[in-house]
Amino acid sequence: MRFQPCLMDCHTLTLIYIIIFSGLFGGIANFFMSYDKDTVGWFVFFKSLVLGLSAAIIVPLFLTTIHSNLLDPPGKGSSNNDATVYYSNYFVFTGFCILAAILSKRFIEDVYNRVVKAEKDAKEAKKDAKAALDVANDLETSATEPDIDKLTSEVKAVVDKNLSEKEKKIIKAINDSRYTYRTLTGIAKEVGLPEGEVLSLLEILEVNKIVLSKHNKKRNKIWRVLE
Repeated sequence: MRFQPCLMDCHTLTLIYIIIFSGLFGGIANFFMSYDKDTVGWFVFFKSLVLGLSAAIIVPLFLTTIHSNLLDPPGKGSSNNDATVYYSNYFVFTGFCILAAILSKRFIEDVYNRVVKAEKDAKEAKKDAKAALDVANDLETSATEPDIDKLTSEVKAVVDKNLSEKEKKIIKAINDSRYTYRTLTGIAKEVGLPEGEVLSLLEILEVNKIVLSKHNKKRNKIWRVLE
């Protein structure tokens, strides 16, 4: 039980040493691959080192995006239970970091594009999930049978409020529908009034807490009698 924490610490330190060594070594290799004694200088050399080290540091992020278990410590996952497989992962990781450092500019750009795409996909998935939830809520609401006694009491309350005939028609159009929520177009068509006038009356009714509105999945307002 005391051996595992030490092993975890050693594993993490080993990965850090590999990243530093591979980043610098790969940066030097990158420098010599583009070496031209007439054009290169110290600036290009340090630039290669910095890019190489940066690329090597980004390797764990890249491995995470592709769901690789190369960074897993021993004992986590069946592939790392074997000591031979475990230590060979260090050599694979070293080669990966060196290759990333040699191709530093291209590798960094590729990882950046992957991260941006993953973030975009996550936002789209969240948006789709919200839209699906809104549709489910609308279906549940429209499928709920209205309580007749409640509607009767609501209509009576409307009459007691001394509403105008047009407002009473709007309330009745909402209550008599098989849908809990009604659209502005549907209400206006049933009561035979212009949509603009119906909207004004609905807004007055909402202020007086007689009706309640919300937005459907198309971001249009729909209305029901307030319980």
